[in-house]
Amino acid sequence: MENIKQEFNITSESGFTLIEILMAMAILGVVLLPLSQAYVISWQTSMRASHLAEAQMLGRWKVDQIKAEDGYQASAHTGNFGDEWNDSTYDIYDYTVQTETFPGAHPDFVGETVRLWIEYPDPVSGNQRSIHCSDINDCDRADFVFVLSDKAPLD
Repeated sequence: MENIKQEFNITSESGFTLIEILMAMAILGVVLLPLSQAYVISWQTSMRASHLAEAQMLGRWKVDQIKAEDGYQASAHTGNFGDEWNDSTYDIYDYTVQTETFPGAHPDFVGETVRLWIEYPDPVSGNQRSIHCSDINDCDRADFVFVLSDKAPLD
């Protein structure tokens, strides 16, 4: 045993005491716990933002598709973006569409609107989220609006 102490130059006074190690671990625990919670919260926020951005992109695509193909024929239908795109990535996004016409600001024009509700599960809580997309064309006025809500469509 003495040979090992001499070979590695170990003295009885070198090293950390148990109390020093426990204090260092306690300090690390106090510092790392809030940091880990901040990481989890930032991940949750990132996932929610990602799903919302995808839903908005899908909503814009669907409204543009309806405008191009249907020419604002009054209708209402539902669907799933995963089925339409044949891509399981978008299976979580369901939609409800309403299209209608209304009298325009000028007697020679007819206003047209597309209303779209997209529902998807919240990636953190699992609760159903919904955004409402609306495209209103009235003569030279064009608005595109997104509203985020927790309500189901057509309530």
